[in-house]
Amino acid sequence: MHFNDLPAEIRLSIFRLATLKISQHEDTLPSYRPFAVVPLRARDWSASAQHALDMKSALVLVCKEWKAIATELLYECVRVQHGTRALVAALEGSAGAPLDDGNCNARWVRRVEISEQVLDFDPFNPVEVVRVLERCPFVETIVRPCMFERGGVGLGAVKLGTGETFPTLKSVRRIDWWTPNVIYGGWPGSAHPKPDFLSQLLAHAPNVEYVALAVPRRWERYDTWGRRRALFVPQAQGQGSGVDPKAYEKIHTLRLEGEVEASLMLAGGASEVGFLPNLRRLVVDASGLSRRSQVLEQYGRNIHSVELLNVLDERVLGTKLLLRACPNLRELYVPLGMGAVLLGEHGNESDRVVLEDLKCIRIKMDSSSSSTLTSPHLGYFMIFMRDKLDCPSLERIVLDGSVEMWKEDPCYAILEEFVSRRRFLDLDRDQIADLPSSDYEDTAVDYRPFEAVPLREREWSSSAQQALDVKMAIVLVCKEWKKMTTEYLYECIRIQQGTQALLIALEGHSGTGTPFDNARWVKRVEISERILDFDPFNPVMILRVLERCPLVETIVRPCMLERGGVALSACNLSRGEAWPTFRSVRRIDWWIPGVLKDSWSHPKPEFLDELLDHAPNVRYLTLAVPRGWERYNTLNRRNALFVRDAWKCDEAYGRIRTLRLEGDVEATLVLAGDASVVGSLPGLRRLVLDASGIARHSAVVEKYGRNIQSVELLELAPGPRNAPPDASPGKLVLGTNHLLRACPNLRELCVPLGLGGVLLSENGRVVLGSLKCIRIKMDASMSPLASSSLGYFIRDSLDCPSLERIVLYGSVARWKENACYGILEELVSRNRFLVLEFAGFV
Repeated sequence: MHFNDLPAEIRLSIFRLATLKISQHEDTLPSYRPFAVVPLRARDWSASAQHALDMKSALVLVCKEWKAIATELLYECVRVQHGTRALVAALEGSAGAPLDDGNCNARWVRRVEISEQVLDFDPFNPVEVVRVLERCPFVETIVRPCMFERGGVGLGAVKLGTGETFPTLKSVRRIDWWTPNVIYGGWPGSAHPKPDFLSQLLAHAPNVEYVALAVPRRWERYDTWGRRRALFVPQAQGQGSGVDPKAYEKIHTLRLEGEVEASLMLAGGASEVGFLPNLRRLVVDASGLSRRSQVLEQYGRNIHSVELLNVLDERVLGTKLLLRACPNLRELYVPLGMGAVLLGEHGNESDRVVLEDLKCIRIKMDSSSSSTLTSPHLGYFMIFMRDKLDCPSLERIVLDGSVEMWKEDPCYAILEEFVSRRRFLDLDRDQIADLPSSDYEDTAVDYRPFEAVPLREREWSSSAQQALDVKMAIVLVCKEWKKMTTEYLYECIRIQQGTQALLIALEGHSGTGTPFDNARWVKRVEISERILDFDPFNPVMILRVLERCPLVETIVRPCMLERGGVALSACNLSRGEAWPTFRSVRRIDWWIPGVLKDSWSHPKPEFLDELLDHAPNVRYLTLAVPRGWERYNTLNRRNALFVRDAWKCDEAYGRIRTLRLEGDVEATLVLAGDASVVGSLPGLRRLVLDASGIARHSAVVEKYGRNIQSVELLELAPGPRNAPPDASPGKLVLGTNHLLRACPNLRELCVPLGLGGVLLSENGRVVLGSLKCIRIKMDASMSPLASSSLGYFIRDSLDCPSLERIVLYGSVARWKENACYGILEELVSRNRFLVLEFAGFV
């Protein structure tokens, strides 16, 4: 096939690969990828940029057809260096064409590089740079590179004309910035250093997720203009600056190279660090860990992922501080050459490093350790993991690099043996046969789209006993089978009757010599709604079971009675005894029955309140309440959840990211007697709501709407006992318009196909600028011809310029017969950045 006969998309991909400059090959995606980081000072920013531009210009000049294809490529990455006014004119296209015109070139720009060489604009008032950025509506990455180790001048703050404001750059997702040694700020000793261009840029790019900051070594000695203003501190920007108080909320990845910490601290207040509430990943120059002490102290407990950059330097210090400051670490990415450092800095420590949540260690074979036959680095890593690292949740050790080179390492066999002695994988498919129906419906610790099964619709009774009988039969076959399947027997336990016998069984046989021998297998505990052999108003026995299970992840209180049952009250512990802390618990599903035991004027905390207060790592919480429950609460209103009192642990509720509400739950979230006060959930990012109860969740939506990034609506069929007296099909789902408008930063929307009519009827034009993905589940009862409403809602009522994917759940054949599918196909065909895909169902 001739090159010109290829589809335009393939030719564009060939052009792009042929003309990418070196620095674009290295590390340019808006999102983080492990080991893709290349230090700013190690990149080639000079000759390769001009060479790439010459290649692209040549392609555009071949013919009209090639120009139509390659113009996007030419403007994909622009460099602000000289001829800035000519660049602004080129971005506007012919006669200042609007953005929706085909001649507007600025629509192709995804990356802007601001040269370190200042040639034709004032570095102390870089207005021309702002003019370029505000003309690029889809720019994702902004970079200020560095060609000199300690050279260059920083960009000062922009001084705009009267009535002008710094534009809001909502499309920017990543900023890479080299801070040169000469900073434009206040005079030496100034009490009020001025903000610079980077401070303004960060404050007006509300959707930035990835920030890389690089500073030369010993930069503070060369800062001739005085200390620079701190970053990420909204209150430090000054009164009347127009800075959004929620600026920096979406930054989840921070990369630090060189001596950056000074640029994060308030000038004159080294103990104060900027505010990044959602920071979860640190990528740090390994030779500068000791300089990150304030950053680690401020954000260490929130960090889930750390990657160490093995920047060549004679000093690598501070890994001990790093690991101890991040107790909730889940992923650790390290170069192989760091093995000796990790072992050396922890070798003299008597205590092991405890990382209970660590699930993945990824090791990269770097150039300094590529000679595996003579390099002992993997051996150092093995000794460190074996003798100094305590990570009971570890699931994966990933080796990055050549398979052949890894297998040549003499310590590779030791690593294989180490993995073989730990039972972390390959058990899932063997467990399916003996799981009760309620166990394989909705039990994952983490949220998965459309897998929520309402508590009231599960079958909790006979299936649990049947599963227990099957497991017991397997255990009793022979000693070998017992050794293999005892884990399955205790994986999910039910507290209903014989609680004292259950306690003895969890402790194991007296001859084992290991306390709580069987309790180590427990991952899920179900507390029966039937109270048989313990006092519901003082359920100490339940507490005794839970505290014997060190690795329990999920706690469930199911419901078999629609409005029956009695709530569990707070435990009356003996004097001097305190509630244990359940750090392993990740998910709680709880049915709140209609009869509660509270005092009349001052409602007391219940078992659920205390459980939440002492489970600091809970990420997923389900609350279910019967319809009209307040009419059946004969004693008093219950105490509010999530209200932080002075005596509560600072960690309480901080990790809850997913909240699922079924029925009339809102009353349990609002303080009794004050409907305007809602509890504190600082980390909440996902709501899973009973669609027929959205209107009852208004206080929750108003409180947390701006933080919510994902919403799933459950279309629950009302039963004969839980439907309100005036229920009718037209009144079962209300309030979607309020929900969508209260969540302006929504990125993911998961809806059943059957809710399309409600969404279309309740909403006018809805603007969701950050929405990237819509997931649609086909209901079994949907008529193919009567389900087009959701397609019309997405096409005509939803304004989401960042939408990238529409994912369809259900049978592919049934979807293609559905009227909604044709509407979505037409929508995707008109949007070159939008993809329609199926979620893997057949």
